[in-house]
Amino acid sequence: MKDTSAGKTGKIYNGANNYSQIIQVGGAEEGHFVLNSGTLEGNLVAYSYLGTFTMNGGTINTEGYAIYNAASSIIEMNGGEIKGTGSYQPINLTGGKMTVNDGKITSASWGIVGFKDTEITINGGTIIAESHAISGNGSESGSNAGVNAKFTITGGTITSNTALAVYAPQINGVTKISGGTLTGGESALEIRAGSLEITGGTFNGNTETYAMESNGNGSTTTGAAISIKQHTTKKPINVKISGGTFKAYLPLSEANPEGNTQEEISQITIDVTGGVFQSTNGETVISEDFTGIISGGKYTHHVTKYVKEGYVEVEEDGMIAVYPVRKITIEERENGNVAVSKEEGKVGDEIEINATPNKDCILLNVTVTDADGNEIAVNNNKFTMPNSDVTVRANFVKVAIESIDEEDEVEEVTPGIVNTEKLQEVIMETLKDDQELQEAISNTEPSIEVVITKQEMNEETKNALLEKLNTEDATILDLYDISIVIKDKDGNEIGKIENLSEEVEVAILIPEDIAEVEDGYIRKYYIIREHNGEYSLIEPTLSEDGKKLTFKTDGFSSYGIAYKDTKTSTPANQTQNRETTTVPQTYDNIIKYIIIMLGSLGLLGLFGFIYIKRKQTNK
Repeated sequence: MKDTSAGKTGKIYNGANNYSQIIQVGGAEEGHFVLNSGTLEGNLVAYSYLGTFTMNGGTINTEGYAIYNAASSIIEMNGGEIKGTGSYQPINLTGGKMTVNDGKITSASWGIVGFKDTEITINGGTIIAESHAISGNGSESGSNAGVNAKFTITGGTITSNTALAVYAPQINGVTKISGGTLTGGESALEIRAGSLEITGGTFNGNTETYAMESNGNGSTTTGAAISIKQHTTKKPINVKISGGTFKAYLPLSEANPEGNTQEEISQITIDVTGGVFQSTNGETVISEDFTGIISGGKYTHHVTKYVKEGYVEVEEDGMIAVYPVRKITIEERENGNVAVSKEEGKVGDEIEINATPNKDCILLNVTVTDADGNEIAVNNNKFTMPNSDVTVRANFVKVAIESIDEEDEVEEVTPGIVNTEKLQEVIMETLKDDQELQEAISNTEPSIEVVITKQEMNEETKNALLEKLNTEDATILDLYDISIVIKDKDGNEIGKIENLSEEVEVAILIPEDIAEVEDGYIRKYYIIREHNGEYSLIEPTLSEDGKKLTFKTDGFSSYGIAYKDTKTSTPANQTQNRETTTVPQTYDNIIKYIIIMLGSLGLLGLFGFIYIKRKQTNK
């Protein structure tokens, strides 16, 4: 080839101005032509057959075809500009593949036309055409057959000034769009046969008017972003939209302008699961032939007629969103019943929970989790429905409290509960700071037992207690282990609480049949706490009736009980302080009750099953 320009500027020109190609790529053998710069002009600039044409730069000017592609040839555009100024499309593909990654194509007519078995991929660049920017053909046979043509758009800007950005009438055609911006003077895209899958991208149709007319040889609709109109070929159409933004007078339109039969129209399927549809008129979606096609997405107007069963419209951010109605599953529990205000709900619904414990049971807590196991906030027994199925779980615990009146006359040591309120309140506050223990009990129905066990006391322990009392003549009555044990529903221990966030009161009741202190003596009681090898001395208070010793502690471990009798000069018949008079003297009957004194019953529901259990002496 020769530079024919007067100034030798790198311009190659077909001076004959006919339709003989300037460049032929391939033919009998595969060939490869690369255009990096310069200018090519002619009515048929390049003919590619079994070859590869790569355009990285430069300019192609034509009143006819810039590139005519056939058979298994490949065209790749990475830059440069193709200008079509005539009534022909600058890119005519009668087979093979074309990929546009960058560059610019402008045309006074169509932009890129793909016929039978053609694959067109747009990843970037700009295409501006007066008529359809990218087009297939609806013919089933003949030289213009468009069967199986495939369009894939992931990016770029595709614009038609007076028609469609993409026209897809090809039988068995496949159009997939995940990105890019498509703008049409009439509509952004019209499909008349084949399949269309949209997962992203922006689609702009005419926003000022909507019109439709029958057309056996072209497009039918103005004013749609997506137009679905079965062709006179009466072939199946399958449309799936899960993403993208659609703006037009009527963003989504389906109709039957050709008057095809119901059996023929029934070959169309439409499934909209996402996307944002913005109308400049009073409707966002119109379908003459179908309802129940929408299960997601957002719309400027209600689309009630087209919402699938099991889905609902929700006002959200100034638009109408479509979400599935979500199921609310209640997990069955043994010790109570749970009811919710709705058996299913849509996004944003406020759901109220009513958890009712069985007799002698209480409610530990209520949790709500979505389908992925994420916890949903519950406030005042209510939660807001997410866009997910949820599970409501109420944790009940059985309450087995043997309530004992401390005024009763008793003959043997029998641990029991006088008041459980305070301990449960303190346990609650303690567990707030123990994340590990909270997790351990979150999915079970726990019981909390206050277990009192009489311990065997050896000489070493006895001497340690006497040493703490700083005396050798005190009497050590007994050694008890007091533990707060948490168990699961099967009775397995899952944790212990050894230190509370604040003190609670422990009481020791003294039976009336215990001998009184001898005349001339007074008795003082002591509590020695052993915790992790450390001993501390606690002085209890004796009640006015002489039947109960009380002391406060924030730890649950081992406690020794001791007393010391001391002579006094006070006459036996003189009134004495109750703290030093009616007290037990014998070892075997000294302890009648050990009672946990608690605070407010209202917090019982948080921890339930507070049970004091007396065990036999450990051997």
